[in-house]
Amino acid sequence: MTDDLLESMEGAGMRGMEINTRVIEIVPGEAQATNRWDRLPAKGFPVFGHGNDDQPEPAHYFIAWNQVQWPQGEPVTPDGIVAALADGRFYASIGVTITRVGVDGSRQRIVVESDASAIHWVSRAGAYVRKDNGGSAELDVTEVEKNPSSGLYVRAVCLGCGNAKAWTQPFWVFT
Repeated sequence: MTDDLLESMEGAGMRGMEINTRVIEIVPGEAQATNRWDRLPAKGFPVFGHGNDDQPEPAHYFIAWNQVQWPQGEPVTPDGIVAALADGRFYASIGVTITRVGVDGSRQRIVVESDASAIHWVSRAGAYVRKDNGGSAELDVTEVEKNPSSGLYVRAVCLGCGNAKAWTQPFWVFT
């Protein structure tokens, strides 16, 4: 899909796109899916990133997945899962587990806790805001550069061993 076609989908209600699948690692030119994803929230389009498996052969099975955030003690239902995906209450992963992601009570700090070895904060069409060592980090929204010509968002990439990663959904930063 071309960038122009991706951008035209916002008016059609596009809510998500595949940002990782095992095939990304073996098809030339496909590794830039997250760069293409970042172009959309940078323009203000609320598009979520999904991890999916193309399963043409067994080596491609069960590599990428989406993990829904679920309220503790609430019964899991199919409608609830669909609603969580539609609301962006999930993360995409190829090996890293995020145990907590959200904002603090003041809504000024984004919090991520995971089994990653580093967390990179991304904004402004893919530019890094900060890189933290370890699996837990917080980012104050004042650290996100305010650029009036682009969407104000930040997301975290949690990096694990080897190629293991997880991606949070964009957090929209309001000043």
